Amino acid sequence: MAADATAVPRRRARMRRWVTLAVVVALLAGGWAWLQRRPVPAAAVAVHTQPLQRTLLFSARVRTPSRVEVGATITGRVAQVVVDEGDAVAAGGVLLRLEDDELRAALSQAQASLAQ
Repeated sequence: MAADATAVPRRRARMRRWVTLAVVVALLAGGWAWLQRRPVPAAAVAVHTQPLQRTLLFSARVRTPSRVEVGATITGRVAQVVVDEGDAVAAGGVLLRLEDDELRAALSQAQASLAQ
């Protein structure tokens, strides 16, 4: 009979522990669910219309499909560059003009010696 008298309070204490644990778990689950439903604060800005700007920025290395060597049959100083870098030119087109002072002098000399 003494064993029965101590068994009942032990069962009640064990039952109280389980009920307390169940209440704590229920409160934790409810708190977690409530936190999940709260809206997340976010910064807001005013929206307004403006013209669309198209801007593309690239960084690259340009390689030509072919290389062209430009040369001259005579030498001289450049008097004028007719085209700019990157301009399209046709075959046989003028790219630059040379100073012709020395050539004119040589032509005058040749004509003078021919006239004698």
